[in-house]
Amino acid sequence: MTTSVATEVKSIRNELGLSQEKFAQLLNASTKSISRWENNKTKPTPMAEEMLSLWDEVVRIISGFGDNPSEWLRRKNPELGNKRPIDTAYTYEGRRKILVLLERAAHGILG
Repeated sequence: MTTSVATEVKSIRNELGLSQEKFAQLLNASTKSISRWENNKTKPTPMAEEMLSLWDEVVRIISGFGDNPSEWLRRKNPELGNKRPIDTAYTYEGRRKILVLLERAAHGILG
């Protein structure tokens, strides 16, 4: 992340259209942690930094296609078994499927 952590966390969360509570669930963190990160009181753990980088990549790729990341996250996707990405994102396997989907899309390979 190139900008301040506080700015980056808030930016990613806002781009995804998530409350602090939902974003905390997505990152497997507490709402209090999200608030502290966004207010520059503490920094995310290395694991949380990794998750933030993943979601930053999701925002970058989806925005690059001209789509709204918040809407994309909530739209049923046939590549994910007709599930919404937000519903699959809470598990390691779900996040892996989202990354594979985005990699394929970035290379113009869609089923």
